[in-house]
Amino acid sequence: MLRIETVTVLDVIEETADTQKLAVDGGCGYAILYASFFPYVSKGDKVKINVTASDLKLGTGGLDIVASIEEKVSFSAGDTRGHIIKGRYLPSQHSMLTVESPEQKDQFIFYERLNLHCKPILLCELHSMLPVVQAMYHHEKQEGKLVAVIDDSAALALPVSGHLQKIKEDQNVTTISIGQAFGGDFEAINLLTALQFAIYHYPKALIVVTVGPGVVGSGTRYGFSGIRMAEWANLIGKCKGVPVWTPRLSESDRRERHLGLSHHTKTALLEFTYATSVLPVPAGELADRYIKEDCRELSSEPHIEVESICERKVKAMVEKALAGVSPIRSMGRSYEEDRLFFTGVGTALYWILENDHDQEFLL
Repeated sequence: MLRIETVTVLDVIEETADTQKLAVDGGCGYAILYASFFPYVSKGDKVKINVTASDLKLGTGGLDIVASIEEKVSFSAGDTRGHIIKGRYLPSQHSMLTVESPEQKDQFIFYERLNLHCKPILLCELHSMLPVVQAMYHHEKQEGKLVAVIDDSAALALPVSGHLQKIKEDQNVTTISIGQAFGGDFEAINLLTALQFAIYHYPKALIVVTVGPGVVGSGTRYGFSGIRMAEWANLIGKCKGVPVWTPRLSESDRRERHLGLSHHTKTALLEFTYATSVLPVPAGELADRYIKEDCRELSSEPHIEVESICERKVKAMVEKALAGVSPIRSMGRSYEEDRLFFTGVGTALYWILENDHDQEFLL
């Protein structure tokens, strides 16, 4: 199903370099316009919006999507040198200047074989894990550089993310969108070239691989976006890096498959990952109540290194970091409502901080 509705702009609520958020007289009442596709509009303008997701009551962030603008005929945006098409063969296809493009002065780095030299790379299944990582990392290392590589297994248009809009205010964070995803500070064709770019330009940075908002799950064994984590881990392992899995934990999720250690983490790690991987987990009263048996099962696999870390240390670190930032929620829950989730994210970062030793990694 596709449903388009013509509406009038009632007000421009917010405007950034990438987006406009509009109040409109139809759909769910609010819409987002991407500057990559359309010129900005004003109060009273007519626009067509895609209302398919909001009609289906899906998690769109409470926004319909501007699909076209009436009486705006000609328009261009972006770097005219770019020739890598994203959104291929869709009405919204557009060219991007990627880091690998011949027009780039440092294209030579992409002719070399990638060697990560045992560098830990943090893997995060959920987009909402990223602001937690960022808050904690910069609480511990105020001038530390963080590079977020964001793939296309969820939202393609990264400007839709409120988390990223906020994170981009931090000059020590760089985003690279890969595959069909677009809207990062840099664009890359795939994970490998994004990693090549990151370790060449930011050799001491914490590198996080994650997704935009809007991951998909079906309740089936393999039908979920997070299965992609196995692919990330295998590529990183093959390039002599260390994939560090952020465990998806919850003490509050009503779905049995996500209570304790999510089946998303277990299935991707147990069934489809061959690279030696590190899974840091909290250890203590709260964690032991929910994940003790899962950890025993995972520890029996030769390619999985389960690293237990005192949950009291991690919780103290998480609480201090979150106290200094705007409230962060995941799956609609705050730290107070799901301490185990946030502690799981913190545990993975804690392990990296303890084991990375801020050494430089070179191509």
